[in-house]
Amino acid sequence: MDETLIKVGWEFIWLWVAINAKSKEIFALSISKERNMFVAERFIAGLVKEHGRHPVSTDGGT
Repeated sequence: MDETLIKVGWEFIWLWVAINAKSKEIFALSISKERNMFVAERFIAGLVKEHGRHPVSTDGGT
């Protein structure tokens, strides 16, 4: 699971993605104008609701 800032037209937006590390299947994508704990928690909550609880790997960022 990770997020990255991308430019769409004249705007910058955050792209959130969750990928199965073994199969490389994309579980979820989301975009937001902000990057904060509330957006991250909403993204994770949607994943848990859809796929249940699983270990998560990140790049170690805050």
